[in-house]
Amino acid sequence: KVKRVTIEAREQQPLNPQFFYDIGESATVPYLVQFGAPLAGIGDGTATSKNTQIGIYLQDDWQVNQNLTLNVGVRYDYERSPSYLNYVTPPEVVEGLRAFVGVNAEGSGVNIDDYISTGNNRKSFNDAWQPRLGLSFDLNADQQHVIFSGIGRAYDRNLFDYLQLETTKGTFPGYEFFFDTPAHDCSGNPDPSRCLAWDPRYLEPEVLGALADGTGAGREINLLHNNLKTPYSDQFSLGMRNRVGQWNTEVAYSHVRSEDGFVFLLGNRLPDGTFFAPGTIWGSPFGSGVPGFGTLILGSNGLSTRSNALFLKADKPYTAESGWGVGTAYTYTRAKENRQFNERYALDYPTLADYGWKPAGGVSKHRL
Repeated sequence: KVKRVTIEAREQQPLNPQFFYDIGESATVPYLVQFGAPLAGIGDGTATSKNTQIGIYLQDDWQVNQNLTLNVGVRYDYERSPSYLNYVTPPEVVEGLRAFVGVNAEGSGVNIDDYISTGNNRKSFNDAWQPRLGLSFDLNADQQHVIFSGIGRAYDRNLFDYLQLETTKGTFPGYEFFFDTPAHDCSGNPDPSRCLAWDPRYLEPEVLGALADGTGAGREINLLHNNLKTPYSDQFSLGMRNRVGQWNTEVAYSHVRSEDGFVFLLGNRLPDGTFFAPGTIWGSPFGSGVPGFGTLILGSNGLSTRSNALFLKADKPYTAESGWGVGTAYTYTRAKENRQFNERYALDYPTLADYGWKPAGGVSKHRL
C-alpha cells in the first residue's frame, strides 16, 4: 500500500488582537492590547507536510498437519515526513545555541549538534521490519484442547502533532502593549517602548502588527533529534483453549515490551552545564535558556513500558435446551513505565533515566 497524506497544524494564539477596557473609565479607549504576529522569514505558526507512507505485508497460514497450524508473516512500514526531514534550524537560533555554553559544557549530557538541522542531515527511519510468528496446536485434532502462541514486533510512528512543534512553536509570538490613560498610567513601565498614546488606528491589524519587533526574542525553541527512531513494541503470548462439556475456557499469558517512545526533555542548563544547582536534586533550570531566546525543549526517543498479563475466560453459549448462557473474563496485569502515563513532556530531570520505573498509571491491575 502506498499512501500520500497532507497534514497541517496551526498554533496562532491569539489569532485576533485582544483589547482590554476599563469600563469605569472608557468603553472606547483601551488600556491594554495583546496580539500575536508571525516572524518574517521564519514562520507564522503553521506547518504543512505532504507525507508518503509505504506498507508491505506478507503472511502465510500453513497447516502443517491436522494438529499444527503456523502463521508466518512479516510487515514493513516506511514514512517520509518532509516537514521533519527538510527543516532548517534558523541561523539566529544556531548562533544562540553555539553561545549556549551550558549545553556544550562537559557533563551536560546534551550534544547540541544532534539537534541542529541543515535540511539534509536527517533521514527517514527505514528499519521498520516487523516479523511475526503464530502457531496453534490441536492436541487431539478435534478442537477440544488447543495450545496457541504468538510472537512479533509492531512499529508505530512519531506523530506529526509532536514533529510540527519544531516548525510552529514560537513562530507566532505574542506581544503586549499598554496605552497611557488617566486611570492606567504606564509611563513608569520598565520598557518605555511598550507604553503608547492611544490612537484609533491601532484597531487596524496592519498598524498594530507594525509594533511587533519581528525578532521573536524570548520565544521558546523546540528542536528534534536528527536521528529520530520509530517507536515499537515486541509482543509474546502463550495460552490454551479448551472445550469442557458446554463450556469454552481459555487461559493465556501476554508480555508486551515497548521502546523508543517519543518524549520532550528540557534542554536548559546552568552556566556550568549542570541541570540542578549544587547540592540539590530539584528545581529545573527554566531561567537558563538559550541566550536571546527562551526555554529550550528537545524532542527525542526514550519512553519505555513493560506489561505482563494473565487472562482467564469461561463462556457457556446460549442453547435452547438450557435456556441460558453466560460469559466471564478476568485479566490480571502488572505494567510499569519510565514516565507517567500519557506524559510526553519530562521537564523535571535531565534524562529519562532519572525518573526510574514506576507502576503504569493507565493500566488497571484487575479487570473482571
